[in-house]
Amino acid sequence: MPVKFISLSSGSNGNCYVIFNGECSVMIDAGVGIRKTKNALKAAGLSLDDIDMILVTHDHSDHIRHLSRFVKRHALPVYTTPVLCKVLVNDDRVPGITNAFLKPCGCMEDTTYKGFTFRPVPVAHDATETVGYYMDFYGEKILLLTDLGRVPEDAFALARQCSHIVIESNYDMDMLLQGPYTRELKARIMSDNGHLSNDDCASFLRRIYHKGLKHVFLCHLSEHNNTPRTAYECSKAALAEIGVVPGRDLMLYPLPRREASAVIEL
Repeated sequence: MPVKFISLSSGSNGNCYVIFNGECSVMIDAGVGIRKTKNALKAAGLSLDDIDMILVTHDHSDHIRHLSRFVKRHALPVYTTPVLCKVLVNDDRVPGITNAFLKPCGCMEDTTYKGFTFRPVPVAHDATETVGYYMDFYGEKILLLTDLGRVPEDAFALARQCSHIVIESNYDMDMLLQGPYTRELKARIMSDNGHLSNDDCASFLRRIYHKGLKHVFLCHLSEHNNTPRTAYECSKAALAEIGVVPGRDLMLYPLPRREASAVIEL
């Protein structure tokens, strides 16, 4: 059966992605409320009862805010690193998350669930620990990297194996520098433990592009320091330098911040 992808929300207001087919449905992060999630899943032909498991990237609230409600209501297993498992079980923001729900999986180690294999990939961000995920979902190879100040070297080799990439394109440098944020907040965003700029995202895509790459989803765009058009044009220009044209050679999508995306067949 075809593998499909939907973003329920992608930004500091909340983050949640679902990858699914007729055999397995995986939620990545749980920063979106149950009602909104139900509605988005219904439009995709799914229900919360169809979700098999949750992957967690890190412990910032826009990624785990609604984790407790999903896990307790639907008895869902939560897979993440041993460090994050220890944090979540003691985090007052996610009451009721016990070791019974948590499934530790080591960084850069493969875990298989049904026909889905995934690998946490460490990235630099100012959370307790942050990972992206390299995933082989019934033959579709996907790399998700969100909330990172720089792209780790391990991710370049993995990206060249993937047909689908979800990558942060958080801010436009000029918009950030000229915007209303404090000097301290700007420095935090631009740091190696902050967020990935449009320019750095575009450079990454230019370096890893290969003919098997089908979809690039630009995620976690800043509400104040970016626009979907700005992020898209930056990556489009970088790809043009190597003769790659979105719409012809691959599909390039900026993901909505507050709404669900279209359901994309991978």
